[in-house]
Amino acid sequence: MQVELDIAGWAAWAPGLENEEAWANAIQRRDVVSSGGPNSDVGLRPNVSHLPMKLRRRLSGLGRMAMHVAYDTEHLDRVRVVFCSRHGDLAQTLGLLGNLAASELLSPTAFSLSVHNGLAGLLSIATKNRQPHTAIAAGEDSFCAGLVEAAALSQSDCGQPVLLIYCDEPRPLLYGAAGRDPVIPIALALLLSPIQESSGSLILQYGAPDLSFSPNHIDGAAITFLRFFLGQVAHWRWQGMRSSWRCDRVGAKN
Repeated sequence: MQVELDIAGWAAWAPGLENEEAWANAIQRRDVVSSGGPNSDVGLRPNVSHLPMKLRRRLSGLGRMAMHVAYDTEHLDRVRVVFCSRHGDLAQTLGLLGNLAASELLSPTAFSLSVHNGLAGLLSIATKNRQPHTAIAAGEDSFCAGLVEAAALSQSDCGQPVLLIYCDEPRPLLYGAAGRDPVIPIALALLLSPIQESSGSLILQYGAPDLSFSPNHIDGAAITFLRFFLGQVAHWRWQGMRSSWRCDRVGAKN
């Protein structure tokens, strides 16, 4: 199956990579993980001082990442939001489980933001946006599934832009080996323009797994897609657990 999409803007954040220039340089060097990982503090969080204090106090590290990239895009008062994350705010959940184990009362604020659509709801409240939002968790295919959902929404007859927000962190050490989890905290926002008829600039295809293809699981699906979008590679391909994914520019040769 395939669907068209048109990306009008983007924003991304990882430790040490806080603006478009830094990302473009790291992508060009093809060392995103090394730029954001071993030589930086993985506990670093983006600056969200522009947000109201009442909102900032409710945000965890993952929430700060999500809000940072969201507010670096446009039309926040009227976009439809697709929020995707493999684990969501796992650190928040782990804290709640610790409270339960210690027979302590749970924080209502922490609990409300531990659910997978909590950050999408908080963003809609902060921006007074009454458009619908969707939260997706699809394992290691979470970014890919979110991209398909956002692309499909952009082709609906609503005529509103769609904001895809993907964010994830490495699992806390208590959960054991990370496997194919992100090795650094990462947040990416893509603003998709409404597509009327056939005005998309990208074609996203997805189908059965292609076992002959081995993607770069170190950087992850979101970073490899950003490398493609910024023009460093001709095509984007990703092999997930149950599906394969490919994105090409309209008119590009195979």
